[in-house]
Amino acid sequence: MYRKLSAPLVVQWEVTEKCNYNCIHCYNYWCHDPNRNSFEGSIECLWGKIVDEIICNKIFHVVITGGEPLLVWDKLLPYIKKLILNRVSVSINSNVSLLTEDMAKTIKNLGITSMLVSLPCVFNDINDKITNVKESATKTINGIKILLHNKIPFSVNMVVTKINKDYIIDSAKELKKYGVKTFAATKSATPFNSEGFIKYRLSNAEFKQMLYDLLYIKKSLNLKISSLEAYALCSFNDKELYQIFKTRHCTAGKIICSIGYNGLIRPCSHSSTSYGDISLGISSSWDNMSKWRSNELLPKKCNGCNKKYVCGGGCKVEAEVQTGKLNEPDPYANFSFDFDDNIISSEQKDIDITSNYILSDKVRWRIESFGVILFVSVQQWSIITFDFYNILMNNKVINIEVISEKLSLGVEDALIVLNILARKKIIRRY
Repeated sequence: MYRKLSAPLVVQWEVTEKCNYNCIHCYNYWCHDPNRNSFEGSIECLWGKIVDEIICNKIFHVVITGGEPLLVWDKLLPYIKKLILNRVSVSINSNVSLLTEDMAKTIKNLGITSMLVSLPCVFNDINDKITNVKESATKTINGIKILLHNKIPFSVNMVVTKINKDYIIDSAKELKKYGVKTFAATKSATPFNSEGFIKYRLSNAEFKQMLYDLLYIKKSLNLKISSLEAYALCSFNDKELYQIFKTRHCTAGKIICSIGYNGLIRPCSHSSTSYGDISLGISSSWDNMSKWRSNELLPKKCNGCNKKYVCGGGCKVEAEVQTGKLNEPDPYANFSFDFDDNIISSEQKDIDITSNYILSDKVRWRIESFGVILFVSVQQWSIITFDFYNILMNNKVINIEVISEKLSLGVEDALIVLNILARKKIIRRY
């Protein structure tokens, strides 16, 4: 179903299992294994091996996560610097309650691309019920103020359960007052071994209301919105929601994997199944995830859907937690939704057909057996043929005439190609 890349494009690196919060939507809250926090060996040796593997496999981007990565900031810093020195971009997921001005200045100077801030609610009484820490909202908001003061790019993500589902819009309104410009609300994934979590899990109607709240925030508050998990496309059951959130699909084992604090490698951060160990290298674990790239995990119930290869049936792990099987549909799937291809809007044209363009200096590339990956960011990348790669490399400027002649395309098709490259920031105006 999917081409096998030589390695992931992106790695989520869980640098520590420890956290200063104890959120009910987190796996650690429900894990009662007394040995879960144990790691035998040198953490520095483990981190060194992980960083070397990331660089060796030409992985483009690393998301530093945890646990709470700022708990180990001083020890971690040399490894982040090594990644960036080797043209691996880095972002950080954090609750930022431990963020200091000195940390922020270092983050800014290093060129960390962005931070994703976890904040379940802006109101302490609600947030504290989720984090199990007093005045936790205030602590995170103080960290947000430091990010704003240092002009560090970030977005705020609200993991949504029944506890905080009624506070999405109010939280966005308060955050906008501080200067937050990007806001996400994400349905909490059901953790493994968490029978008690069912009382917090959103119903299908509550999930849909979460998305409508985001739609209101986009229209009325003029904030950029997102939702950060893989959803079954039919779960939106609404044409407007579909248009906004249709890009959220599962990339686990296809372009991304997670490396745990103990060196075990999994398809994504929600999966509890490891496919290898960093001591054996990323490549062997990536090879072992072949079923995540095949039709093997496509639910039978999705066979008649014309979006099945894009959607894949939604979140595999959510299905596994609910049914015990990875190849069952996402429990939020709604098979009554009728996809209408006519509702798919045309892409905005970003190209001036009279202008010349050049390859962006932010582009990194990796040679694959079937072509070349051009990568700018997690959302902005593309796979091109070797012939097209040679055209981009060997022509000082790129324009409609060059693309049309070299690829034997009509003007309209050449315009589509250039428009895709421009939207993904792969080319820029000369």
